[in-house]
Amino acid sequence: MPKLDIKEKEYRGNIYQYFSVGKGKDIVILHGMGASKEVMKELVENLPNKFRCTFLDLPGHQDLDCKKFTSLKSFENYVSIFLEYLNLETFALLGFSFGGNIALSVSNKYISLGKNIPCIL
Repeated sequence: MPKLDIKEKEYRGNIYQYFSVGKGKDIVILHGMGASKEVMKELVENLPNKFRCTFLDLPGHQDLDCKKFTSLKSFENYVSIFLEYLNLETFALLGFSFGGNIALSVSNKYISLGKNIPCIL
């Protein structure tokens, strides 16, 4: 497996840890409550080259503080702000377990803004 460039970024009052692999159409991948972006590294070797996949850690994982995240809405806001930071023209969301709930919630938010964001659970 190639060495992954894990980034940490503070943006709009949140700390984000993530890494991206590949080139092409963007997919943002969210893990579940029992995992982290570290576990998702195993997916990297099996990803098609036509996608750029960004793996984001959720609060409560990898030493990210989770005290202010007490509802699905708070996680939705966290991910939405991260997507704002990435400034992607088009993208899809892929979420596993709790990450799937967040992806669906964020996708619904974008639909209400008139944007169609594909969501895979």
